[in-house]
Amino acid sequence: MAQLNTILLATDFSEGSVKAAAMTLTLSSLSGASVHVVNVALPLSQSSGVESTLFAHSVDADTINGEIVDDAVRRLNEFTDTHLRSSSDIQAGRIETRVIQASLPDEAIIEEALRIKADLIVMGTHGRRGLRRVLLGSTAERVVRASPVPVLSTRDPGELE
Repeated sequence: MAQLNTILLATDFSEGSVKAAAMTLTLSSLSGASVHVVNVALPLSQSSGVESTLFAHSVDADTINGEIVDDAVRRLNEFTDTHLRSSSDIQAGRIETRVIQASLPDEAIIEEALRIKADLIVMGTHGRRGLRRVLLGSTAERVVRASPVPVLSTRDPGELE
C-alpha cells in the first residue's frame, strides 16, 4: 500500500468540504501525513462578470479582488480551526493553509498538489444532477479526470439536488 505523507484538502467551505475534512482527519491520523488546506478564490472578473460595470463606476477591481482574497483567508482559517486544528488527531505544525486566486479552480488545485508533492487530494462534491450540473460544472469531476495525483471525493448526502 502506498504511504501517505502529504494530503491536500481542497475546500469551498461547503458541507461537502466539512465531510472531506473529517475524512482527511482520519487519513492523517492513520498515516501521520501532513495536511495542506487550499481554497481557490475566484477573481471578480471570473466570478461575477461585472468587472466592466465596476470600471464604469470607478471601482478598482484590484481592491475588490484583494478583499475577496482577504475574506477567503479569514474563512479558510476559521474552517481549518473548526474542522482540523480543533482535533487532537493532527499534530501541531502538520497543517498548512493557502488561498490561491485563480480563474480555473480545478487547474489551481492540481498545480498546488504537484507543487507540494501531495500523495492524495481530498475534496467534497456538491452532488448536483441534471441541468444544474451541466450549467455549473463540477470542479471535483474535472480534478478527478485531470489529476495525476489520486483524488478522494466525498459528498454530503444532504446536498443532493
